[in-house]
Amino acid sequence: MELSHPPWLTLGSVTLLGQAASICGCLFTGILAVAAGMAGAWGIPSALAGGFLGTNFDSLLGATFQERGLLSNNGVDLVATLFGAVV
Repeated sequence: MELSHPPWLTLGSVTLLGQAASICGCLFTGILAVAAGMAGAWGIPSALAGGFLGTNFDSLLGATFQERGLLSNNGVDLVATLFGAVV
């Protein structure tokens, strides 16, 4: 992983800002689920693990399968979402 900025709209690119936003979004989702009574205390780490790993799996698929034309953006999103749900 490089610490330089990738070119704009590079498929599968990963940045520190994007990773931080992913973590914040996952934590927010987990906290909201617990506050709404939809999940117990394990809701927060579960949302963090599933969301963060799903986000990074999305980047991996985008950089490999989508870049080569084997999956569309919707296909990448579907597979990454299923992966995050399984985690």
